Amino acid sequence: MKLEDTLEDVILQMTKFPVGGAIVVNDRNEFLGIVVEGDIRRTLLKSQDGSKSGLKTPVKDFYNQNPITVKHDCLAIDALMLMENSSKSITMLPVLDASNEKIVYGFIRLQELIKEGFVLN
Repeated sequence: MKLEDTLEDVILQMTKFPVGGAIVVNDRNEFLGIVVEGDIRRTLLKSQDGSKSGLKTPVKDFYNQNPITVKHDCLAIDALMLMENSSKSITMLPVLDASNEKIVYGFIRLQELIKEGFVLN
């Protein structure tokens, strides 16, 4: 997603690719942040009081600019520990290049880690 895309664009993209979030990049495809389902709900709630334009709200107004991330060489169990031990409810982590944090590879999702048998003892 780009900063000028709208909430409606994000919803359509997340419906087409249902992973629970979307990555936000600049014009050079460098990582800027993420949008998750909670961001969408909060933005829609704000639009009820007339302060925002609802589905036409630009991504730049509601995306998470400082998400918790992991590097591409992070072990799956370490990503799981990060998600489980966070004070926030984290179900997905953007995966960034270890030497260049502007390069994003995708997401690692809690659901997939559990499905593959990863558990914390």
